[in-house]
Amino acid sequence: METMRADHAAVDPAERPIDEYLRLRGEVTMLQARCAEVLGRIDGEGLFADAGYLSTISMVRDRTGDSWDAARRCVTEARGVAEHPYVREAFAAAVIDRPRVAMLLAASRVSPELFARDEQVLVDAVAPLPMGKAFRVIEYWKQAADREAAAAEAEYLHDRRRLHISRTMGGM
Repeated sequence: METMRADHAAVDPAERPIDEYLRLRGEVTMLQARCAEVLGRIDGEGLFADAGYLSTISMVRDRTGDSWDAARRCVTEARGVAEHPYVREAFAAAVIDRPRVAMLLAASRVSPELFARDEQVLVDAVAPLPMGKAFRVIEYWKQAADREAAAAEAEYLHDRRRLHISRTMGGM
C-alpha cells in the first residue's frame, strides 16, 4: 500500500481520468498475475505445509478470508498459469486480463496436447478482442479440438437452460 500511496503522489496531475483508469487496470492485472505466480510457487513447492496447512486452498481460505470457491479458483488459476508459459507471460504483461486467462485455462482442459500446440496462437488471438468475440474464438477452438467434449459441454449447458413452472397456492 505504501508503494501505491507513493505512486499516487507521483501521478501526473495532467493525466486524464480515462487514461489513469486504464493505466491502473493494467497495473491491477499485473498484480493479479504476480499473485498467481507466487501462489503457484507456494502450491508447487508445498510451502503451505510449512505454514501448517494441509492444502494450498485451505491456506488461502484461512489467511485471506476468501470463500472455499474463491480460494479454489485462485489455486486453479495459479496451477494453470504455472503450466502454460504464453498465458503466464501475457498475463504478467497485462496483455490479457483475468477473465481471458480463465477462458484459456478452461480451453486447455479440453485437449491439453492441442492446447500446448496452439497456446501462443490462442493468446495472440483473444488478447485484442472484446470479451464476447474472445469467448467465441475460444469456443470455436474447443469445438475443433475435441468435438465429443465440446458436444458434451454444449449439451450440459443446454440442459441447464430449463424452465419449471408450477401452480402457486393461489392458483396462478
